[in-house]
Amino acid sequence: MSDLLSAFRELYTEGSRAWNKGDMEAAYAVLPDDVDFRLVSIWPTARPLHGRDEVIDFFRDLRGIFSDLRTDPIEFIEVSKSKLVAGSRVTGSGASSKADTTMEIWQVWDLGEGVVPLRITEFLDRSAALEAASGEEVTGKRAR
Repeated sequence: MSDLLSAFRELYTEGSRAWNKGDMEAAYAVLPDDVDFRLVSIWPTARPLHGRDEVIDFFRDLRGIFSDLRTDPIEFIEVSKSKLVAGSRVTGSGASSKADTTMEIWQVWDLGEGVVPLRITEFLDRSAALEAASGEEVTGKRAR
């Protein structure tokens, strides 16, 4: 596993732990003030988010709709030195409907310096995320 992928995996996993505790500030602490975050359209009120504060506010509100929502990382893929893909299993139930939900969310991280994301784009499946990320050849480095 490359140093970049290892650092990303650690950072992402730490953020997921904070997210599962409801600590959105800690979960998104790595995001720069000007991050461009493109949500998957399945989220209620999904829209492009600009900046860490907007991302934190959006997911804080989402936790109000799905209070027990959890995210568990399942795979990390290094596409290039400036592109990483992360997959997570998301589970929870609606606060009022109590309807259970389970899905996978795949994110393409376009990186600036180190593992600081300039843009994060979400997808509902692995192949769509890899296809979107593969403007460069996939290196084959993966971590679970």
